[in-house]
Amino acid sequence: MLFCCLYPFVWVAGNNIPKATRTTPEIDSLLLLLPQSAPDSNKVLLYKELCWQYRNQDMISAIDYGQKGIALAKKLHFKKAEAEICRFIGLAYRHYFFFRESLDWYFKALDLSTQINDQEGVAFCYDNLGVSRFNQKQFDEALSYFKKGAAIFQKLQHQEGLSYANTHLSWVFAEKKEFDRALDHAERSLRIRRKIGASKEQISNALRDVAVAQIGLSHFFEAEQALLEALKVAKATEKPIVGAEYALSLAELYLKNQNLKQAEYYALWSYQRSVQVHNRLQK
Repeated sequence: MLFCCLYPFVWVAGNNIPKATRTTPEIDSLLLLLPQSAPDSNKVLLYKELCWQYRNQDMISAIDYGQKGIALAKKLHFKKAEAEICRFIGLAYRHYFFFRESLDWYFKALDLSTQINDQEGVAFCYDNLGVSRFNQKQFDEALSYFKKGAAIFQKLQHQEGLSYANTHLSWVFAEKKEFDRALDHAERSLRIRRKIGASKEQISNALRDVAVAQIGLSHFFEAEQALLEALKVAKATEKPIVGAEYALSLAELYLKNQNLKQAEYYALWSYQRSVQVHNRLQK
């Protein structure tokens, strides 16, 4: 059947390394400001923002601007920005699956954040370390890092950080087959994201995590409702690959329940969106 071979296609369409020339309006604006900026803390912040914007667009550019920002931050003794840039470089490496390199940069960021007692920075470092360990299937170590980050975010009442921490805790518990705990954390993340007005993509991701836990608990109706809502929200993100992922999950759920008509419908829908993304990346 068509949908049996869709996952590789969806993954390639969503993770194909973009061309180095690909930019966004945000990147274009930052690049225009950069030559006009004096070599002061504002320029460090421009380098930092370019590193962030490029982290999942172009790893080489992210590292290049990040390194420039670090060099200037060191001269200015701007450790907070230096730490954040180190973490962003780690994110760029992780996005392209260089986990060892990402860990090295996270530990550099953690050391700097600890030196200046930047608790928010420390918490994000723990969370990022947890994601890299999770990607490496080191689930116990990932869980330890996520709990450390969550405790600090809770103390700071940092709602965005708590949403990430709960999301990541739900991932670990799902992998450990502790689906009741996975569902609890996924629902916490969803509530926080709705409360703080998070992006549609973040809300749809939280709904997906709820569905994963519900499937693990054999609550197929609840999983179907969560995925249908995730797909509806994802359609408003103008990112076809997001919708393609959730449509494929629906196809698999319907296939599992022998609803072949619905399975085929959502599998084809996912395929069409994946082709759309693939063709866009080839331009």
